[in-house]
Amino acid sequence: YACRVFYVVLTGIILLSCLESRAGAFGSESARKARNKLLETFREKGEEALPLIVDALEDEREAMRRTAAHLIGDLGASAREAFEPGLKVQDEHVNHTVLEAILEAGMLEQYIEPVVTHDADSVRRYFHYRLLPQQLLVDEERAEKLVERFDAIYYSDISDEVRSEILRHFYLRGLGEYMVQDGQPSDDYIEILERVYGMACETDRRRIVDAVSELTVTDASARLLANARDEGEDEIAETARRAIIAGKLQELEEKGDQELVSEFGSRFDGVDFDTWPEDLAYEAFYMRGRAHRRLGKPEAAIEDIKRAISYNDNARAYKVLGDIYIDQLDEPEPAVEAFKNAARRDWASHVNHRSVLRAAAILRDLGRPEEALELLVEQKPKEIEGLGGSWGPRYVRSFANTLEALGDHEAGIEYYRRMLAADFGERQNEQAKEAIEKLEKKMEK
Repeated sequence: YACRVFYVVLTGIILLSCLESRAGAFGSESARKARNKLLETFREKGEEALPLIVDALEDEREAMRRTAAHLIGDLGASAREAFEPGLKVQDEHVNHTVLEAILEAGMLEQYIEPVVTHDADSVRRYFHYRLLPQQLLVDEERAEKLVERFDAIYYSDISDEVRSEILRHFYLRGLGEYMVQDGQPSDDYIEILERVYGMACETDRRRIVDAVSELTVTDASARLLANARDEGEDEIAETARRAIIAGKLQELEEKGDQELVSEFGSRFDGVDFDTWPEDLAYEAFYMRGRAHRRLGKPEAAIEDIKRAISYNDNARAYKVLGDIYIDQLDEPEPAVEAFKNAARRDWASHVNHRSVLRAAAILRDLGRPEEALELLVEQKPKEIEGLGGSWGPRYVRSFANTLEALGDHEAGIEYYRRMLAADFGERQNEQAKEAIEKLEKKMEK
């Protein structure tokens, strides 16, 4: 124990010496004397001086608060009892230095309410941005306790500003990162959002609906969105409707079974979507077009996809149009045009990459490698080797195949060598070596 006290005192004295060497940074002579007195008291009384150190956290002088926080940091858990009477966290001098001392003493959870309702927004921001995600949301048991704690605060008599901050930082950002995996929200998370939705102001309700609409639509989130659609103001209701429709489309894409597709097609067959709001009309035409495609009705699918494009001239609809033309109708010319339109409307995304590569392949099959190369040069990402997934090697192969079709085997070999240098993986490297060997033999002939 004596060694521990000596170490703490020595560390404090060294720190104090460093601080006093730069007087301008640490306040007046009276502040230095007060810090010396604090250290002297601690040297004489050891841990018995902790109540005085805790009191010093509320001192109006920043230098005093820093010194006290440093000593508490060294003592850690042993400082807890000194906090029991209750640090006056609402004091106007409390700042992030004090919060760090509370954290070091392992008392942060006990001080959540006075911190998140503090009069100073800087204190609240420091807690929400620095301490909450890094220190508290670490395991399921603690997260459950925090939900209970924040629920009690959220439903208490607090200002709208504080309630909105808790919603944004804890319920949406903090819990969202913890309880949403790969865009899939847990049912418990949606249940929590349903509870706070009823207490939220109009702006925060919109935030909740916006956040949920960005996630995978589950049965639980569909229920929340349906309530928002039926009870919310116009903007919230429309956002909820769009999310529900997008969720149906996602379900259609993921499951893809004919029973689901048939149910969707039957439900919306013959509906005049032109009477819907424009954003909803686009989604509805797009969904029904996808359903017709799955049901083997390409002409009907093309008609609906084109109607969707008339509302929203976007890449994903053009890509679907190109897929239908080439895969179901074997019409390469309109397929190429559709893929080009998709690529030019969505730069450097998977829709863009897929559309560019499909159009280039069709053009090569049509005996027009010059057009294929022109498209690849126009649309290729700046760094092919840096693309994620399989896009990098696919671009390399497309360039190499196009150059080979043009008779430029040497340039094709160079692209495969770039593929080897990028090291996309053992299987891709073997394919590149085989392609190089094949092209070298052609050059020998």
